[in-house]
Amino acid sequence: MKIFSSGQFGFTDQSGKLLELMEGEKLGGSVVRRMNNGMYLINLKGRQVTAQLDTELGDSTRFRAQVVRNGSQVELKIIRNFEDGFNSAVVKNTSPGVQTQDGADAVIFRLLKGTIPGAKEGDSLNLNIVRTMGDGLKLLDAAGYLFKADIGQTVLNSLKALVLKTEPFLELMVMKNPLESLDPLMVKTEVGKFDFTALLKSTGKFSNINLLNLSADDIKAALKESGVFFEHKLAGGEKVTGDEKFRAYTERDVPAREAITRLQLVNVLMADGLVSYLKTQNEDVSDALVRYKKDDKGGGIMYISLEFSKIGRTFITIRQIKDMFDILVKSEADISEMLKGIEVENALIRWKKYEPDDESVFEVKKDTAQQLGGFDATA
Repeated sequence: MKIFSSGQFGFTDQSGKLLELMEGEKLGGSVVRRMNNGMYLINLKGRQVTAQLDTELGDSTRFRAQVVRNGSQVELKIIRNFEDGFNSAVVKNTSPGVQTQDGADAVIFRLLKGTIPGAKEGDSLNLNIVRTMGDGLKLLDAAGYLFKADIGQTVLNSLKALVLKTEPFLELMVMKNPLESLDPLMVKTEVGKFDFTALLKSTGKFSNINLLNLSADDIKAALKESGVFFEHKLAGGEKVTGDEKFRAYTERDVPAREAITRLQLVNVLMADGLVSYLKTQNEDVSDALVRYKKDDKGGGIMYISLEFSKIGRTFITIRQIKDMFDILVKSEADISEMLKGIEVENALIRWKKYEPDDESVFEVKKDTAQQLGGFDATA
């Protein structure tokens, strides 16, 4: 079956503008409706164009097709086999060990320039793995457009890409996180063993803080010594003597080292902020779980979960809104009157009743499971 353009030089939309297509390009489309003159209105690359069909198709019918030329006529040849209906990336030869500025391994893909409509040089794209095809190639989604590529074995189901050029081909520098060098089964196994209770039991000899005299700098320092940044410190020649993972190595504390390594894997997989812990010196206050999540506006939200002997379970949310901080304290006991007497510069402090469902933000295994792609479905 074929779809024929209504004009001599290609498909035009309803405003008369020509839709640029590359010979050999594969793309998806759908039938909008059949018009009174017998021609069809179809969706291609986000635009509606008119076309002739040699076989009748119903409204909303989806298809994959390849652009072919018959003399000066542009045609779309319908592709019946699903796996054959996508453009394939060619790996461009690069110098061995090409890396991005942050040290991630990189590979350059070359595609037909129309594969990702609207892509501009310098754009950053998210590539999501849709599935593994029968030939071992991965089907990738970039801004809603699909193509195939050989990216080898993967741990994560998403990658970052930078648009290097759009003419005469589309070139993407695809960046692999250093985590990708690890075995997917090992990563899944270790993340599956992650447990906050075990982490708090095995750590803390170097990272105690006093809640009676606590500042933002104290929190930053405690998080920095949690062990999450140990290897980064080593690579940068920073001091590691106060680091919790360094302690675990020097004291041969295997449970602590393994727990911190699992926490590091969780943080790499989450990729939206930081998950960590705070150890406290006060016996009336439990150790705390901490999670910081970035938002799309350059700010973020911090969640802190802990327990006080007098007010019970407590969940604190600190939301940054420009130069202001919205602090919501939820506790089992009503401390609203107590909070009225606390003044923090550029901050609004509120109280609500503690809700156990808030703790779901620390169910990090669910979030990491969404990022793991080592055992994605095959075609």
